[in-house]
Amino acid sequence: MIKHQKQYLGDTLNVGYHAIRGHKDVYMILEENLLEQSSKLSYKNCHIKDVCTSAKNPQANAVCERMHQTVGNVLRTLLHGEPPQNIATAKEFVDEALSIAMHAMRVGIHTTLGSSPGNLVFNRDMFLNIPLIADWHAITLRREHLINENLIRENQKRRRYDYLPQQRILKKRWKPHKLDKRTSGPYRVLQTHVNGTVTIELRPGVSERLNIRRIIPYKE
Repeated sequence: MIKHQKQYLGDTLNVGYHAIRGHKDVYMILEENLLEQSSKLSYKNCHIKDVCTSAKNPQANAVCERMHQTVGNVLRTLLHGEPPQNIATAKEFVDEALSIAMHAMRVGIHTTLGSSPGNLVFNRDMFLNIPLIADWHAITLRREHLINENLIRENQKRRRYDYLPQQRILKKRWKPHKLDKRTSGPYRVLQTHVNGTVTIELRPGVSERLNIRRIIPYKE
């Protein structure tokens, strides 16, 4: 049954990628179950360049993760109501869940745009049979205004701090375990740079250049 599911997933992805042939970049989640040969072949056939996300840009997956959550909620409801007895019924459940999620994404009101993607693309209301004329200039101004407000609100939470040479700092550990130490050090700052990085001395003769997000001041 797993073999059939993988084949069906590959066919579904292939159809979806042909539908978005015009897009150049596809942000993928770093999960092994999506890095199948069928997916890579679909990328190659559709001339799509895959751009993997990392811990530095996790927000690139926001739409994908939300869609996965919606599909999971729909499948959970369908499976608890009437569990599938064969592969054909399971495929029907997957098709129904994907169609429901697709419809929800198209008719959902976008907070920044003030309208749904379906309304703007087709110039029609997604629920009523009436035309919709979008003022793209007003939408652009509204979007810029909301972005600026969000940036101002986030910048107000920042605390100004400048690192100085010969100052002692702590280096954050990457993905520590629950009871492990969160930092290592202290280390001495050798030089500060204008691009938000500092050079620290790990030991005599050995230095490392780090982003200031990876260090914290050491308080004796």
